[in-house]
Amino acid sequence: MSTSGDPTKPGGARLAVACLLAVLFTGCQEEDPGATAGTEPADPSSGSASQSQAAVEPADGPTVENAYASFRVPAGYEVAEGQAGTIPADDSGPGRSAITLAEVPAFGNTNLGRVAGVLARNVAQDRRPKRMEETTLDGVPVFHLEGQLDQTFWFAGYGGIRDDTVVYVRFDLDTPPAKSRQVVESVLATWQWK
Repeated sequence: MSTSGDPTKPGGARLAVACLLAVLFTGCQEEDPGATAGTEPADPSSGSASQSQAAVEPADGPTVENAYASFRVPAGYEVAEGQAGTIPADDSGPGRSAITLAEVPAFGNTNLGRVAGVLARNVAQDRRPKRMEETTLDGVPVFHLEGQLDQTFWFAGYGGIRDDTVVYVRFDLDTPPAKSRQVVESVLATWQWK
């Protein structure tokens, strides 16, 4: 199974998609969207992606896209052929950071809080990202997750629902949180829905 019928997608993305589909197929328990299991309530002081994008230079590297959206990654990243993800192109670091664009059927689910909760549960077993205040990307409401998952990886995820499809970008960055946020903001500044 893959996010868009392409068997060349990374295995980790396929596993996350399989988990997300399983939860969506079986239905989600009714819960307060602001108190998603394993995450903290929305943080009203977090600001929005739209507000923070103005303060950073937009990414000017290669484009990542699918049928629903596109964005650019910073210079120094490469788009892996046949995969909606990126890895650092230089040798200055461990080269394990990834930016992935994914899509899964929403099966009629339009609750961003519920969808964010499903993704948060499937990101990491031990430490789930914090659910932040919902925001917008290119004028469309999206959920926002972020957090330090372990000593190495800082995670952020943004996603919305288009044509009964959950479309999201996830950042698994092997950089300090401040630098990671700059990367996220530079990418989100180039986000376009199709």
